[in-house]
Amino acid sequence: MFLDDKKLIGQKIKFYRKKRGMTQACLSEKAEISEKHLSKIETGIHYPSVAIFFKIREVLDIPLEEFGIKLNTSEENVLRDELLRCIFALNDTETKFLLNFTKLTFDNYRIKDK
Repeated sequence: MFLDDKKLIGQKIKFYRKKRGMTQACLSEKAEISEKHLSKIETGIHYPSVAIFFKIREVLDIPLEEFGIKLNTSEENVLRDELLRCIFALNDTETKFLLNFTKLTFDNYRIKDK
């Protein structure tokens, strides 16, 4: 998955923004972020939050596959894909909560499993 590479994420966003003929000002307005923040994302200085990533991706209509994300359509992966869709829809606060909850749950499970 490419989501751990700030520069690649920024390059893809910039590529699609230019391909769509949009300025940074236009995209930042539609994605509801500052132009300065968008610039830092495009240059690879900052990661976008999950919510901002998906707003930008939606505005520019960038396929998830461009970022190394492939949602499977087979029946055996329906639950995992639904979980991914739910995770991608979380805001920053919800993402932090889910991450902390998941870490605590798995840490607790590992302790009991030993």
